[in-house]
Amino acid sequence: MEKEFTSLDIFFILKEIRDAINGGFIRKIHQYNGKGYSFLLDIYSPRKGESFWLYFDKNKIYITEYKKKAPYKLPIFCSILRKYLENAKIESINQHEFERIVELCTTKGILVIELFSKGNVILCNQDREIIAPLYTQHWKDREIKRGAVYSYPPPKPNPFSMSFEDFKKIMSNEKKVIVGIALMGFGGTYGKEICKIANIDENRIAKELSMNEVRRIFKAISTIKKREIKATVYEDDVTPFPLEIYKNKKIIKTFDSFSLAIDNFIISKIKSSQQIEGEEKIKRIIERQKSAIEKWEKKEKESREKANIIYTHYPLFKTILQWIRNARDKGMGWEEIKKWIKEKGTGWADNIKEIREHEGVIIVNVENNEIEIDIKKSTEENAAMYFENAKKARRKIKGIMEAIKKYEDMEKCERKERERESIKKKEKKAWYEKFRYFYTSDNFLVLGGKDAVSNEVLIKKYTDKNDVVLHADITGSPFVVIKSAGKKITEVAKKEASEFAAIYSKAWQRGLMNVDVYCVRPEQISKKAPSGEYLGKGSFMIYGKREWFRNVELKLAIGFVFDKACVRVIGGPLSTIKNKTEYFVVIRPGDLKLKEIVEKIKKKVARDVGKEKALLIKKINISDFQRFIPAGKGSID
Repeated sequence: MEKEFTSLDIFFILKEIRDAINGGFIRKIHQYNGKGYSFLLDIYSPRKGESFWLYFDKNKIYITEYKKKAPYKLPIFCSILRKYLENAKIESINQHEFERIVELCTTKGILVIELFSKGNVILCNQDREIIAPLYTQHWKDREIKRGAVYSYPPPKPNPFSMSFEDFKKIMSNEKKVIVGIALMGFGGTYGKEICKIANIDENRIAKELSMNEVRRIFKAISTIKKREIKATVYEDDVTPFPLEIYKNKKIIKTFDSFSLAIDNFIISKIKSSQQIEGEEKIKRIIERQKSAIEKWEKKEKESREKANIIYTHYPLFKTILQWIRNARDKGMGWEEIKKWIKEKGTGWADNIKEIREHEGVIIVNVENNEIEIDIKKSTEENAAMYFENAKKARRKIKGIMEAIKKYEDMEKCERKERERESIKKKEKKAWYEKFRYFYTSDNFLVLGGKDAVSNEVLIKKYTDKNDVVLHADITGSPFVVIKSAGKKITEVAKKEASEFAAIYSKAWQRGLMNVDVYCVRPEQISKKAPSGEYLGKGSFMIYGKREWFRNVELKLAIGFVFDKACVRVIGGPLSTIKNKTEYFVVIRPGDLKLKEIVEKIKKKVARDVGKEKALLIKKINISDFQRFIPAGKGSID
């Protein structure tokens, strides 16, 4: 079943999408064409420390955990989007009024997503001039075409911002109550829910409502707006919260995330459709094969019966064959033989139904069975021929049964392949991947905060008493934690973690080549500020003696790990990266921008690897480097 978003669905889904992707970077854009268009934006959020897949088509938008296999040929419109929007930072994503229009605003342009009628996707510059639309469209009051300034459709009243007086005017028409509410952007389902909450008959004529009844509907709309998300999946629908009008429907599952609920609802329908399609395919094949089995079973039975009849009436068949051969040896022609048999008409001759001299066969009728006898063969050879035909039929049956099993096994494999190719599930990330992290040369997990929020979370929630905490001696440093995992933390681990803390401190942005880093125990860290002072989010007081690492060099290694036809970018202190790959580059603070650094890294490593690996490196997205390279400029050793 197709889920078509109402304005209310968009209102709720954007709350989740906004929280996930605001401030993120668009890493990749995919366009899929089939029965209709659809897009998937791969967005990396530094704030969240993870990637999100934003999916949208002509009538819905949500964050998905599934990705279809990219088409072999890149659509032209998708290539335009990539040119203008890849690596752009997302500044905001909003719903225009209470319309089915979503605007994704980035540092490089605006993507307008229209989720009504046949849908459209329009790329605009910052002045809202259209760079490229997916579809060129013309109406009496507006047009969507390259070079035109994007304009909205004629406005509809926004039920969430209008006054009661304005609402009262809208509800004073000749239409049914449900129609009036639905046309505000709620659609039929939520329109019925609002009527249910207001305890108003949805089929009442709007202008016949009393002032109190109109006020109840107005209040019900306000109540809907404030509902908390408790997304609910029904057999034939998915909603951001459970509906009173669906109280008799079976609830399949509930989710804290509306996107997750939509994903679950849609993917289950896709898988079900694929399964039905596969099952029907197998069913058709098996039915054809069963028909073939019936045919060969019949042939096997008939052949065996004919062989047995020949042996049961052995003297009869032997006499017929011997007489025919003798007659031919004496020079009798076939017409003469046929005439003689017809005139005799008794005894063994009465069993001969037909002679096909050109085929070399005689048709003998015995026990109401017509048996074809080869004149050139003996009685025994004819019987053996039928037994062999029976065996052939049995072998055919066995082969068909094996083919049926093969098709069933094939369908199982195809089903897995369909699921793998058509919908790739997003990999679940480990808990520590929300932070910066690396493993030391002696395999200790080291975590680093990305911002004030993650610093606060790291220290308060993920730091245990036997861990070690490091911090660069400069304002604007992440807290770095070495997880002990029940082992004694080594000096090697501390040294590498100190380099990690130095790399991701503000020292890099300031162009410093080294910085001091200190190390403390968790119990030395406190959120309690001195009297009269205030500690902001991500800030802590350090008490007691500190272990110092002086003049720690700011040098970051970026490495490449190859696995068959894939390449993965890794980053961290030099000593840890050297242990994992022979292909790496060292970078330090400098004058090169991120894009220049990445291009130089790619070129430098590409010279040292084979042609195939060089092609893989060339395809790596800048965002795969961005997660490791600190903010600011750099240089390459």
